[in-house]
Amino acid sequence: MKDGDRLKLLISLLRTSVPLFAKSLDYSSDSLYNIIKGRYRISPKLADKILEEYPEINPEWLKEGRGKMIIDESKVDPLLLEALYPKTDEPSLDYNKSTEIEILKKERELLVKTIEEQKEEIRFLRDMLKQAKK
Repeated sequence: MKDGDRLKLLISLLRTSVPLFAKSLDYSSDSLYNIIKGRYRISPKLADKILEEYPEINPEWLKEGRGKMIIDESKVDPLLLEALYPKTDEPSLDYNKSTEIEILKKERELLVKTIEEQKEEIRFLRDMLKQAKK
């Protein structure tokens, strides 16, 4: 998984948006979008900021794409955890295509929800602007 894919997945898992995630790290949204688009990689400085703000994230996964994504699963939505780490009788959980599909489905659900919330916020702000102009 590429840096941009890991970053996008992390943002979805945290149920946030790129601008809000960037703000939580005191980082530029444009820089994050460039990583997501594959123009840049996650820098050591950015990785350190992410891990400082979100200690439940596995540093090895964030920096190199190896291992489980989450260290502290208590801070993550159980449905997303199930998509990331489906229950199995096997001793180890390998990242595979079916897991990726489930993650993408959950990511899509979260994105649709985020879009709806942002639409509501835009309507609210437009109404406030109209009232302010009166």
